[in-house]
Order: sequence, then C-alpha cells, then structure tokens
Amino acid sequence: MYFRVIQSLDELLGEDGILRLPNHLPDTFVMDESRKAILESVVEWVRDGYNVLIEGGPGTGKTALMFMILKELSNLYSIGYVLEGATQIGSEHMDRGIILFIDDLPQVRMDLIRSIIRYNVRGIIATTRSEELAILERTLGVNIRKFFKVVKLEPMPDDKIEEILRRYLVAEAIRVVDKEAISEVVRKAQGLPVYVWQVVRELKISKEDLTLEFARRIPSGMLDYVDDILWRILGGKEERYEALITLLTMTDFVRYAVHQDLYTYIYLAAKEQRLKRRLTMDDILLDTTFDDITRFPAKEKLTYSFRLPHDSWADVLKGRSSGPMSPEISKINARFTKSRRHELIMEAARRAWNESLSKSEDVLRIESFKNNIRVSLSEEALSEIIKVEEKKFIEEKPIEVKPAEVKEKPLKIEILPAPEAQSTLGSICSIVSGVFLLILYAFMLLLSVDILLVSAYAPTIILIMTTLALFLIGLAISIMRYGSKLGKTGSGIISGILLFIWGLSIFMSISLVFPYTDLAFTLVLSTRVIPIFICLLVGISLLVMFRGSKNRMGRNAAIVILIGSIIPVLPILDIGLILLGMALGRGQK
Repeated sequence: MYFRVIQSLDELLGEDGILRLPNHLPDTFVMDESRKAILESVVEWVRDGYNVLIEGGPGTGKTALMFMILKELSNLYSIGYVLEGATQIGSEHMDRGIILFIDDLPQVRMDLIRSIIRYNVRGIIATTRSEELAILERTLGVNIRKFFKVVKLEPMPDDKIEEILRRYLVAEAIRVVDKEAISEVVRKAQGLPVYVWQVVRELKISKEDLTLEFARRIPSGMLDYVDDILWRILGGKEERYEALITLLTMTDFVRYAVHQDLYTYIYLAAKEQRLKRRLTMDDILLDTTFDDITRFPAKEKLTYSFRLPHDSWADVLKGRSSGPMSPEISKINARFTKSRRHELIMEAARRAWNESLSKSEDVLRIESFKNNIRVSLSEEALSEIIKVEEKKFIEEKPIEVKPAEVKEKPLKIEILPAPEAQSTLGSICSIVSGVFLLILYAFMLLLSVDILLVSAYAPTIILIMTTLALFLIGLAISIMRYGSKLGKTGSGIISGILLFIWGLSIFMSISLVFPYTDLAFTLVLSTRVIPIFICLLVGISLLVMFRGSKNRMGRNAAIVILIGSIIPVLPILDIGLILLGMALGRGQK
C-alpha cells in the first residue's frame, strides 16, 4: 500500500502532526482575496478530476492553504497521504474516492513522481517551492503543468499578516506588552505567515511576552531570523560545533525528521570528533547547549522523532542565510560534506542501536528507529547496523553449553593476558636483550682492536650470544603461538619458523663449533656468515605478517630487519629485533 487514510484532520495538526501546523489553524487561518480565489478554484478542479500543485516561495503558507483545501474536500472525499519511502502511486485511491496530498513534492522519490506521469494518476494535491518546480521539470524532462493544475501563492499584505499575528498571540495566550511591537513584527515578516508563526513559537518556548525590545532585536526575513535564533543559542559556545552538525544532518532525512535516539547519538558522535576522545551518554546529560537546541525542533510523539520546525531551517543550515551565524554554518558545510555526514550518521546509528535501542522493551520506539533509517538511508544501511549488533550479541551473550561443545570452540583469545601486561613484558624483554646486544658490540670492537684479548672474554661472549639466540627462539615461539592472530595466509607461522631457524643456528654454532675452533671463527660463523637469504626471508615474511595491521612498530621492525639483511650490518639487524620484541609486546592486532 502506498498511502494511508487519515481518520481526522486533527492528525495533520500540532507539533507531532503530519503537516506540523498549529492546532488552532482552523480557527486562526486568515484568507486574503488571492487565497480565497485559489481555494475555490482548487476545490472545483479536484471535483473535475484534476491534480493540483500549489507553488510559492518559502514561508508563503503553501502547507497551511493546502490544509484548508483538504478541510473543504473532506466533506466530499476521504483524505489520505502518500507514505514515506513509497516508490510509485497506483489507482487504488482513485477507485476508493480518496484524495491524496503530498507536502513538498520535489522531496519524494523521483520514481514516485514518474509513476504519476506515466500512469496519469489523478486525485492528488501537492505543494512545491517555485525554484524547486523548475528543477523538477528539468529533472523529469516534462512540463509538469500538463499533469497538474498549478497555482502560485504570493506573500500576504501587511494587514493580513497583522491579523494572523494577533490571532496567534491570543490562541497561544501570549501577552502583548508594547503595541508598537505588533507593527515592528509585521514589517519584518515581509508578507510571510511562517515568520509570524516562528515569532509566536519562540515566545512560547521561552515563555516570554511580546515586547518592543524583542521585536526590534529579531532581524527581517525568515532566513536571517532563523540564523539569529541559532546565533543567540550557540554564539560563542564551544558546543556550537556539534550542535550545528546535528542540525545539519537532519536535512539529510526525509521530512527533516530524525529518531530521537539517533539525534542524541549524532550530537554525541560530533562532540567526540571535536574533543577527539571517547564519550558516553553521561557526558552530555548536563550539556545545556544540547538542551537549548533541542527545544526548537518539533517533537513527533508517534514516531519518536525530532523534526526541523520549517523548511526555512534547512535553508539556513545549508548556508542560505546572511546573519551572524552564517560564517560558522559555511565552515561546517565545507567540512562536513554529505558523504562525511553519512559516515557520522552510520556511526551514531550503530551506537544508538547497540547501547540503547537493542536493550529497549518499547517495540514502537524500536520500529520507528528502523523505519527512520530504512526510509531516509536504505534497507542495506539498516541491515548493516543490525548486523553489527547481532555479531556483538553473539560474542557477548553468555550461553550455557555442554562440556563437549566447549572443547570444540578454540577461543584462544580469551586466555590471552591483558594488553597492558603484554606491553610490559614485551618492553622488558626488548630492553634486556638490547643491553646484551650493546655489550656484544663492545666486545666485537675489542675483537677488531686486538684479537689477543678475545680469549680472555670468551665465556662472557658465549653468554651474550647464547642470550641472543634464546631471544630469537623466544620471538619465534611467540609468533607461532599467536600466528593465526598476527598474520594472514600462514605468514605468522612462516615468520616464526624462520626466526626459530635463525636463533637455533646461532645457538648450535656456539655449543657445537666453539670446542673445536677459536672464538673469532665462532663469532663470524654465528653472526656475520649466517645465510643472508634467511635474514631476507625473515624480513619479507614479517612485512607480509604485519601488512594491513594497526601495529606500526611491527611494520617498522620488519623494514629495519630487511635493510640489515641487505647491507648486511649486524647492529641494524639487532635493532630490528629489538623493535620486533616491542611490537609483539604491544598486543596481537
């Protein structure tokens, strides 16, 4: 089904109504001669089977006039609206005598509009901005007036704007302190009924009376007025960064409506980017800036969503205003392109699902979240978010199993020491080995100065070389123990075997060759004349092992070992081994 029939016109009114119009609109709506003539013409056209499109500039009252037209038609027809995410319109509503309305036609899917044209669907009333109508026609490649009777709405005269203001103030029980404030607001409204509603709404939120000071403070024109509201809330605050990003991401959603949990986590994720550290929900519980900006979006109770109060807010957030907040907004738009906003939304959605919604027992709240993602992003995006949670759930949920089943699950990662312990152990091993190697270099220097001194230090040199061999074998065992975690396609196991062969060759040369030859020959055999190709293979295998990992020190160690193998220079090789020990000590990632 591509539509839903409303049971009462009241479903269209209020903060959480479908059209976001004031509850008192049926009693406070003001008609000028132009609007009265349009209403009469549209009702007649609909009776004759035509589609109608109401165009006009931002804030001219297109949606409010459409409501009044629907109110007239409701005496003759059932009224319904096209569901979010619908991709085409059929003829079922026509067969059942239902009139469908679409608020802001260019914002629905292009496939839906094409189906109206292709199948000559009737019984539709829609609104559009004048500038978007021309873009829509170019996109479709058709003259939209062949399929819709188009009427254009102009700004209202000042006397009618004043009448609207007075009616709204009475309906919202807002006191007028200074009579001059009325004419000041009317002058700045520039014929836009939505400006009047924004003034009344701000006074209602802040629980203030209408004063001349307030009327003089607000700027002329709807866009600069919204800009001014944002400046008064956010100007000079560090949190303006995450606040503007949160509001800007709302423009990427259908009807500018974002599920309340996702809205909160978007703000949290944006704040994390500014502070460059991980935060929790507790970190924004006392965030007054978050509370201040959240007072202005309309709250939809049925869908658990926040929605921008009017399309003009989206215009401002996209950079069309010229007020004091516009430079900040321009920077946010340049920094956060649509693709980057999508990444932020996805990150926030995963956390909202994992940390909040998946644990909720409110089925409607959960389904509203899923529908918000499905309609505004995609079914694939929703699947990705849910899949993350399902994987996490499987890993974390304690499952009672039989002992035999436990043996079948080699969860070796569970018994690994904590990363801190690994880091400490690896660092100690590397430092100790490094000290031994420095001592070795000192004795090698003595060897080069006076060969006769070597025999006096033979036991010490043998001890140092034995330590080096054991260090290599220890590294080899460590790598082979966690080979499946450290490398792909067996590269971890290969690296371990090669290091083991290298260490074993040094160890055996010391223990087997030394009794039959002099020390100089032993040292050359066990260090300088180790087959170069083994060193090269070690360096190459380590590069493969650490490829694609986050262990940067491991990659550096592999490069140093490879360089030391090619030159070859013993100190470079040993420095590479020290780095490798430290890399293994920092964790198996």
